Amino acid sequence: MTQKNNPKASDRPFWQDPGQLDANRLPSRADFFVYQDRESAECGQRGESGYYRPLNGPWSFLYLTDPGAVPEDFIEPDYDDSDWDQIPVPSNWQMMGYGKPNYTNVNYPFPYDPPHVPDDTPVGCYRKRFRLPKDWSGKMVRIHFAGVDSCYELFLNGQRVGFSKVAHMPAEFDLTSGLAEGENVLAVLVYQWCDGSYLEDQDCWRLHGIFRDVCLLADEPLHLQDLWTEALLTEQPDQGSLRVHLTLGQALPGRCFPLRLHLQPRDTSGPKQVFDLTARAGADGLAVLDETFTIDNIRAWNPEEPFLYLLLVELPSADGRASWTPFRVGFRTVERRGCEVLVNGRPVKLKGVNRHDTHDRLGHVTPYQVMVKDIRLMKQHNINTVRTSHYPNDPRWLDLCDEYGLFVIDEADLETHGDHITGYALSSDPDWTAAYVERLERMVSRDRNHPSIIIWSMGNESGYGTNHLRMIEKTRAMDPTRLVHYCEAGWHEEVDIVSSMYPVAHALPGHERPDLKPAHPLDRNYSVAEFARATDRPYFMCEYAHAMGNGPGNLQEYWDLINEHPSLLGGCV
Repeated sequence: MTQKNNPKASDRPFWQDPGQLDANRLPSRADFFVYQDRESAECGQRGESGYYRPLNGPWSFLYLTDPGAVPEDFIEPDYDDSDWDQIPVPSNWQMMGYGKPNYTNVNYPFPYDPPHVPDDTPVGCYRKRFRLPKDWSGKMVRIHFAGVDSCYELFLNGQRVGFSKVAHMPAEFDLTSGLAEGENVLAVLVYQWCDGSYLEDQDCWRLHGIFRDVCLLADEPLHLQDLWTEALLTEQPDQGSLRVHLTLGQALPGRCFPLRLHLQPRDTSGPKQVFDLTARAGADGLAVLDETFTIDNIRAWNPEEPFLYLLLVELPSADGRASWTPFRVGFRTVERRGCEVLVNGRPVKLKGVNRHDTHDRLGHVTPYQVMVKDIRLMKQHNINTVRTSHYPNDPRWLDLCDEYGLFVIDEADLETHGDHITGYALSSDPDWTAAYVERLERMVSRDRNHPSIIIWSMGNESGYGTNHLRMIEKTRAMDPTRLVHYCEAGWHEEVDIVSSMYPVAHALPGHERPDLKPAHPLDRNYSVAEFARATDRPYFMCEYAHAMGNGPGNLQEYWDLINEHPSLLGGCV
């Protein structure tokens, strides 16, 4: 992906310019790992992949309170960092004793002057030495950052590779041309604040650094670049429709490339199906294949029985071996019919919670075993839905939701709550449109293979403007199989679900207004009972029964109403 420049702001540094989204970031893709044999692919443990090398662990680290104090030559391989500290990756540097955690809820933690942030924003300088495995010779090598807050520049062996923003989204860069034989040195400069921070004003602790996994990935000259699926139910009993859209990279133009798809139950309990296909490369060196298959005798995915299939992509290489790439597939259909949401043709009620990626000692770094504990507690307490408030969660959480059976409302990394002082002007500012849409595009590209996701959310508490309209248009173009939610869209027709936060359950006796439609679903002067009568679509409380302090206390009143009215979809605590 090439750098995007805003001519009006060409004199701004990239980290204070919303027109510069990234530089040299590879195209967004689904979250997957490639394996050297079928057995490893069926197991699906990334550590067993010969194409994967983690870079988690100790990195050399220097914390500074001013970007102007960064040593100019810290990116050079021979720079002496022996007096630097060591910091674990992933981590938030505040949780390691550098700087202070910050919590402001609504207000921005710096003076409001978009797109500018303080010139003396703190920075973290990271360095890591590594050597490539010997059997990676001749392969393409890219680096994968799963999450960095707020933005960062990447250097390899003294040369600038690129930069990326959007804290909770992965970014990948091609390192192949800059690699040296023997030892290589990565340098990363992380900025605590950037222009993107105006779009990341979520109600949570503000913590920074490389807080999700970092790894190296190897690719064969001909490799699977991306794949997404649509696994739906047909009108025939026990029948599914599987659409597979895949892209092969580094394909010689005009050549045809054979590949094989294997579909089997993940628990190996049923029959296996094989599809032999051929993809033809275009002039751009990409071979794109888009096929739809009818699958009989399928078992559908739902939260009570989250049945999963395993789709394996077998791609032969020039030396006669093959790479194997696994994808989980769950057959299910989501639709809105009148004022109800149906999954697999049946109305559902969403008994949900809002969830942050957070840990009491590690900040935004959530260990896998803690995620497992979280989801088991949710299932034990009859929770069936989680809203990823207010950014896409760690992809391993989505894997668990697929496996254990939870509906997911996947929310874009977007909140501009502090912009309320201007009436949320950023959400209709064309200089920020590309930044809004990119956050949606990267989320859908990463997550659309997860059957647990039934709703895309355009973000949180950012007003409602033309930039949200562009996000919704992009969502429906990329994935028409799921519903669209955004709380502050109100009664606007662009969204499938009418949503609000913290309505009362009932109006006070004598104050009911059965014939009056609220001007906006966020008007808290109206009750859930009144919304049930007024809505023309499913009505959903994306936040209710606030669980901070003295609450919640009247869940039974809410759920008596939700169960009484088909138009009430449910809510998330």
